[in-house]
Amino acid sequence: MKKSSNYLSGFTIIETLVTMFIATSIISLGIASYVTFNRRQIVEQATKKVLSDLRLAQSMATNQEKPTGCTKLYGFSFNTAGTSYYITADCNPVLATHIRDVSLTGVTMTGLSKVRFNVLGRKPEFTGGQSISVGDSFGYSKTITVGEGGEIKIN
Repeated sequence: MKKSSNYLSGFTIIETLVTMFIATSIISLGIASYVTFNRRQIVEQATKKVLSDLRLAQSMATNQEKPTGCTKLYGFSFNTAGTSYYITADCNPVLATHIRDVSLTGVTMTGLSKVRFNVLGRKPEFTGGQSISVGDSFGYSKTITVGEGGEIKIN
């Protein structure tokens, strides 16, 4: 006996819904992973920028590159909100010449508020500890440590 074909062949509604659920789950996991990766990369890049500028300030002090009228040292400080920092030539206690001002987006810095690198490689002077924590509002952070002898590293 021949079966009559009065219906369309294809997927049932259940099969279609299951497939859509699986595809949506995979896509949402991929987006969540990308967002987490992106946030970590922002912190990583900001940390590398801060590290590079700390080494620049140290290098200028070691090489005795001084603006006219300065004989002292170079400083690295960040603002109280922790969203920007600057490199200064500390010519006298009252006036500091800004060499570089940098604003960071998406991260904040805490910890070490100022480090001064002395000329001729003498020991640095610290205000607020010896490490800077660079982090985002989601709890991911990296730490930069400036040692007593002037070594700078990411922990």
